[in-house]
Amino acid sequence: MKRWALLCAVCIIFMGVSGALGAEIKIVTPTDGQTDVPNTVCTLLWKVTSGDEEISSLYTYDVYFGSSAATLTTPVSQDLTVPAYTVSNLEYDTTYFWKVVAFRTGEDTLVSSIWRFTTWDGGTLTFELVAPPDISGLTDPEEIGKARVLIDQNLHWKCTVGGLLINGLSYTVRLGTSGGTIPVVASGVTDMIYDPNLTYDQVYYWQITATAPDGRTWTGPIWKFYTMAQTTLGGSGCSLGALSFGGILLLLPLAYGLLKKSRKL
Repeated sequence: MKRWALLCAVCIIFMGVSGALGAEIKIVTPTDGQTDVPNTVCTLLWKVTSGDEEISSLYTYDVYFGSSAATLTTPVSQDLTVPAYTVSNLEYDTTYFWKVVAFRTGEDTLVSSIWRFTTWDGGTLTFELVAPPDISGLTDPEEIGKARVLIDQNLHWKCTVGGLLINGLSYTVRLGTSGGTIPVVASGVTDMIYDPNLTYDQVYYWQITATAPDGRTWTGPIWKFYTMAQTTLGGSGCSLGALSFGGILLLLPLAYGLLKKSRKL
């Protein structure tokens, strides 16, 4: 009986401290030594693990950040309850150092290694098309027809540096029906999406210019898309092209009722 009681006591003690046994702070992103990290907005992420178990929620954190390891003496943020900290407006082509100290009541303080990353040099910004599909390289009329889009299509793009999404930029959107001088339709856009005013059966050309907080700009390629033609029901005057999917669903009961009535006649 005494052995059983002793074993239970040991188990209880072990369960109480197992979360902290072998606990360590691990870097998530940017990885240690990573280069071409976006300088406009960068979120530092880490986690605390004990074996295979993540126990980050059990700790609070102080973050140290600076341009050299020697400057990591005063935290830039304290008592964080989530393992994340965002830095912004960093210098181009500069190496930064950071570390994390984790606290948990009744447990030893954890101190991470000193990590570092280098920001991009402000050179190449990659523009990635999300939607609508670009038809610039298509010559087959059938393929072009399949690529047509609805007039409620949004313009959606991504800007990346070294494969990483870059935030904190503003955008100028150019949209027109000619590939020559494309007029500006919006400026100061902060999201990588824009809702244009499109018409039926029209070819459009569009282009994005990104602007950093320091005024530096990058201009993307010209993309091209084609909207669907407006179709009508013969003799009804009802435009299918103008109907949303929800609107079509609302018409289904009416169509069903008319069909039943015609069968009775």
